[in-house]
Amino acid sequence: MAKKRITLEQAEGLMALGTARQEKPEEKGPAEEIPAGTRLHPRKKADEVQVSAYIHRDLHKAVKIALAEEETNFTALVTEFLKNWVQHR
Repeated sequence: MAKKRITLEQAEGLMALGTARQEKPEEKGPAEEIPAGTRLHPRKKADEVQVSAYIHRDLHKAVKIALAEEETNFTALVTEFLKNWVQHR
């Protein structure tokens, strides 16, 4: 199965879509219960999973710069984009 790749222009369009629509933060329910004696990584939350993706080096650099300017991070950006994608597909 061939991997679908997006162009820098498409990525910029996604970034514009994400910044154009600002939503109120969702109410979060209680996190999943963690069994006693279970240790989590200090930054890991019970209701989150880590994912990874390969993106073009130039896009990564541009996104890091934009995120620094907006004082946000990859987690917030990817979460917002994925929520928007699920809602609008």
